Amino acid sequence: MPNAIQSDYWYIDKSREFLVCEISAVSGNTVPCLGELVAYVPYVYSIDKDTNKKTLLYPSTTAVQLTSNNTSGFEIFTLVQDCSADVNFAELSKPLWAYNKESDLYNVTFLGKYAASSDGFAILSYVFQYVKDSMHFVGGKLILPENKRSGAEYNFINGRINKKYFISGNTLDSKGGIFEDFRRPPDYRLQPVHRDNDLKFNIIDLDTTGTAVTANSSIPFAFSGGFIAQRAEDIPFRTSSCIRVDFRAKSYSLEDQIGFVSTLSTDPPSATRFFSTQTLTGTPGEGFCVFFYEHLDENNNSVDVQLDGVGSSMGYSPASAMIVESGSIPFEYSGISLSGYFAVAFDIGGNFCTTLDGKPDGYADGVTFSQTVCSIGIRGSKENNYKALSQSSTITSVPFHETVSAASAATYKDFRVELTKSGKEIIVLAKEATDSTYTELHRLNMATLAGHNFTIPPKVKVGLCSTNSLSVFNFELNSFRVRGIA
Repeated sequence: MPNAIQSDYWYIDKSREFLVCEISAVSGNTVPCLGELVAYVPYVYSIDKDTNKKTLLYPSTTAVQLTSNNTSGFEIFTLVQDCSADVNFAELSKPLWAYNKESDLYNVTFLGKYAASSDGFAILSYVFQYVKDSMHFVGGKLILPENKRSGAEYNFINGRINKKYFISGNTLDSKGGIFEDFRRPPDYRLQPVHRDNDLKFNIIDLDTTGTAVTANSSIPFAFSGGFIAQRAEDIPFRTSSCIRVDFRAKSYSLEDQIGFVSTLSTDPPSATRFFSTQTLTGTPGEGFCVFFYEHLDENNNSVDVQLDGVGSSMGYSPASAMIVESGSIPFEYSGISLSGYFAVAFDIGGNFCTTLDGKPDGYADGVTFSQTVCSIGIRGSKENNYKALSQSSTITSVPFHETVSAASAATYKDFRVELTKSGKEIIVLAKEATDSTYTELHRLNMATLAGHNFTIPPKVKVGLCSTNSLSVFNFELNSFRVRGIA
């Protein structure tokens, strides 16, 4: 803990006195769930210019006597920050005085330096009102470096999720299809689950012992999808700035991948179904995608987004003939519930830009895309019926999907999607988590697409989805963050 440090003097001409503030670090252990409490207490003194008499104005004399029978001593605990463990500084700067004549409030501001220089500084500010020879604490403010704000973490350690985001499962509430009077699609809505400090998508937890109260294993669930997205109350990003999406994830299949499958037991029109595990040895699919969307509904209200559909649609694109369980008939799905702007797919199965499942075709007559495994695929906005805009060749520079003998052998990759040039250009990058620099995987300037006319929304929000079909894979999200970059 740093030693106490004193401010310069602030002179009040009317009362002919000096104010001086001394910041002192105070810490103490509490119950185990709270750990160590840390506070930086401002001791404010008045010094009479004529007599040199020194008087303690804050805290009160009783407030610093923390005895068992002195309840007023708890005044000091108002200075303990919610993120107390993140303000354990190695050094304090000299406090600076300021006075606001209009509000008649005094402000004391100082910096806290961490032991590690890479952690930077925090800014602490205390506001007081001086009334009748007594200094009253009005409030305080703490500005922490981002890596010290435990409440603002963008990973999922200990089951945490940043308050800006929510998670949900893709719906399978079909818009219609043949035999609609007899057959209804399943609607499981598998929400991503926290496991081992990751968000795992499209899995079912299993008890393989038959005696455990909680599940001890998990396997992918076929024909499912889940996503993370900004909450309705979160602030959207302006397309006039660069919008950067960063996330770290594992995408892998096991050599003999087992999947949990919903299967229809008889031919139509029966709706009897059962669940079973199958060893799926085919090509992994489908993939994961970053999607940008307008945040207001048709009534101009900000609402949470939903995704309808799975498989090669990634829940973003509408699809008129999608199979959603083994042995089922095709159904129609609407895709994203709000107005999508575009979606960037890390397309393991390679069919995001194709017309498989009844998805819209290319953005202009004669523009078609064929299945390309492990490619980057981009689809456009609602304005253009979510048509396919661009597709890369198979990505080999930084493979975003791998087949391994065990889950522990899979490695994290860092991914970045940027919307730049005032909402016109999309840049997709990735790197091994241990690398220092990103490799560009794909780039598209939508303004260069002949025959593709589009309107750039002033503001958008962002989400990340993962879906599969009968071919399943494992997707584990370690962190997710969206920023506006000046």
